[in-house]
Formats: sequence, C-alpha cells, structure tokens
Amino acid sequence: MPITETSIKRPIATTMFFLIIITLGVIGFRFLPVDLLPPIEYPQEVETIITERVENALAGVPGVERVRSNSTEGRSRVTLEFDQSVDIDVAANDVRAALDRLRGALPPEVESPRIFKFDPNNFPIVIIGASSDKNL
Repeated sequence: MPITETSIKRPIATTMFFLIIITLGVIGFRFLPVDLLPPIEYPQEVETIITERVENALAGVPGVERVRSNSTEGRSRVTLEFDQSVDIDVAANDVRAALDRLRGALPPEVESPRIFKFDPNNFPIVIIGASSDKNL
C-alpha cells in the first residue's frame, strides 16, 4: 500500500505523525547549542599572539627610549621612540633585522610588518604664509 493511500485513509494517524515530527523539531531547535561561533575577543588575541612578541623583539634594539603599542581588531601597532643621538636609518635597519628574526614565530596569516620612519628634524620649524590685495 503506497504512502499516499495510507495518508488519505488514516488522516488522524498522519496528522499525529506530523505533529510529533514538528514537536521534536521545535524541542531540538530550542536545545541547539548557540556557540557554533564562540565569542572571540580579537584585540586580546592580537595583543597576546602578535603585539607582545613584537614588543619583546623590538625592546632589545639599541637606542630605544620608549615602546608603545595599540591593538585593535585585526591590527597591531607598535611605536618606538629613540634617543636624540640615534641615527634613524641605522635604527630602521636594526628594527627590520629584529622583525625578520621574529617572522617565524608569528602565525602564517599575519602580513609582514611595515616600518614607517618619522624624523621630526626633517620638518620645518616655521611655515610662513603671505597674502596681499595687490595683483601678482
């Protein structure tokens, strides 16, 4: 006897069967675990996995006066301040060498670090602007 004939001849049994399936589905849905994607605190992971390692590697660079860092979701920034007497180009090479030694300890999905040099001696002391009502 095909299933369609049985369903038509016994409507109450068919209704009860579907009610049981629906009830089990609702109960199963209520107890379905929600933590398929557990809460992850990205800044703390970035800080422990990347920032602390970079800070420790760069703290040994000669002439470093101060190390500051900032960790956000998916990003880590470490800022080094050097003594006034340190040559910025030599310090940049030392930092690059320290980061190259650290590269193997970082996770493979981490992009290679970028180095930006900022030398306040390269900026002008005074910028003067002049204006006039006369024609050029």
